Amino acid sequence: MSTKLEKAPADMKGFLDSMKPRIADVLPEHIRPETMVRIFGHEISRNPKLALCTTESLISSIMTCSQLGLEPSSPLGLIYLIPRRNKYKGNRNEATILIGYKGLLALAQRSGKIARINAQVVYESEIKNGSFRFSWEPPKIEHAYSIARDGADQDIAAAYCVVETTEGAQYIEVINRDQIDKRRARSSSPSDGPWRTDYPSMARKSAIRALLMGGTVPLSSELAEALASDDDGIAEAVPGRMDRFAAAAVAVPAEVIEADAEPTTVAGEIEAPAASPMPGAIMVGLAEKMILRWNKEAGTRYKASAAKYHPVARKLIRAGLLYMDLEPAIPILIDDHGASADPGSCLTPELVRAALERTKDPAPDPDPDPAPAPPPSAPPAPPKKPRQLTGPWAKIEGERVALGLPEQVLTDTLRDLQLDESTADFWTADHVSDIVESLRAKAGRG
Repeated sequence: MSTKLEKAPADMKGFLDSMKPRIADVLPEHIRPETMVRIFGHEISRNPKLALCTTESLISSIMTCSQLGLEPSSPLGLIYLIPRRNKYKGNRNEATILIGYKGLLALAQRSGKIARINAQVVYESEIKNGSFRFSWEPPKIEHAYSIARDGADQDIAAAYCVVETTEGAQYIEVINRDQIDKRRARSSSPSDGPWRTDYPSMARKSAIRALLMGGTVPLSSELAEALASDDDGIAEAVPGRMDRFAAAAVAVPAEVIEADAEPTTVAGEIEAPAASPMPGAIMVGLAEKMILRWNKEAGTRYKASAAKYHPVARKLIRAGLLYMDLEPAIPILIDDHGASADPGSCLTPELVRAALERTKDPAPDPDPDPAPAPPPSAPPAPPKKPRQLTGPWAKIEGERVALGLPEQVLTDTLRDLQLDESTADFWTADHVSDIVESLRAKAGRG
């Protein structure tokens, strides 16, 4: 039996008019609620599939656009209203939002923390003729941009983002074509929408997201919420993601609900909002590392599927548990429950915390056995090849030195993340971010 909020509004004009007071409550001062309602009406008439979406999802999308102060208009390219089928809820039609790269730029400039932000694409010809160069340390990009340049989508080789904060700090991120296409593959609509019609803009957006979600650039709560709410910011649709703004939905006036709908209590039908919205990449990353470690310890072949293990990762993150907390707990959980146990049933916050308690130093044995004889000394190890401070290493080593950590800590961190120094030249920006975050956590600055 479907509820009132699970159906499309019978009277779209009446529905939008009823939303005007709520839009006015959250809208920034520079936009009038009448303007926003008119824009929503135009977008719905332009794309009739939106009129078939559930009332609940329309409320969620409208309130999100209003809270962010972004007008959903295709010509502006700030934010888009996109109808999708939710396979986790009976293939029903739901309205979702997708923030354009211009929308992220606008939010960054309004945050009060970022003085300048720029994102561009780089074509293969610009790399070959030397008009594009960059360095990680110091962070610097040189791009001799030509207004006469001509390139097709398939000729895009990279995208970059540059940020200068109000305190004068500078940050950069450069991602290559392979990294861009991997982000496209993780999108909920890789073959449709902006990824098909406006690849350069989505490439720019990928670079912006990579930098802003890397953990180094200071973000306002509004910008962090936008990154978490964006429909294109998570690998796959996860049950409940459309309910992030359900708290703003409250009750729907009776005049906008079908007259023949079953009587119900509207307020009780809305799912409780998430306790703390989080960027999808954090949750996806934890799920992947969690299952990878479990498979290595147990000799299993589980896949970090969105439907099954990302909700598990979400619960762990909300409980304040990250990958570095899970690593020592996983072998204990496997011993307790067996290698054939499903990680989803074992990796709960309660069981993880109990396992971590058992990893603490045990009480000293009152009558210890005599210490075994030391093994024969091994031949000295060959001298270690010094790291070349270029590319990813420049950023990583710079962070280690700034934190005052010895080299052994970095070596241990790479082992913890299952990374090999010999593959450093192939590390992505996400790898570098994971290493830097782990170093900061070990230094007590995470």
